[in-house]
Amino acid sequence: MLIGVVFGVIFVIRTNHHSAFTLVRQDSMYLLRFNKDASFVNKSELKDKLASLPAQSIVIIDGTKAIFIDSDLYDVIADFREGAQHKQITIEFKQFHNKSQNYRKRRRTNGVV
Repeated sequence: MLIGVVFGVIFVIRTNHHSAFTLVRQDSMYLLRFNKDASFVNKSELKDKLASLPAQSIVIIDGTKAIFIDSDLYDVIADFREGAQHKQITIEFKQFHNKSQNYRKRRRTNGVV
């Protein structure tokens, strides 16, 4: 039974880890879309995708599909913003900010916002 629980946990972590983000490109414009809620498990994937963006590009970070974005990921984005200035990367946000606060607020009010 313990082996089944371990494999179950590994399966859940793996499926939640994959495809949390989509990065698409058109010329020098990039769209980084959150496909679902994202947690600290997705931190390294987000760092890798942001690190792959070339200098002098435009990136739109779209959080429309995510209800919750972990505060660790906000920290990654904040660090990226600082470095992006030096690489002349323009960042635009679409329904991205305050996703972690909205989730906490929803939990406190039992789902009513």
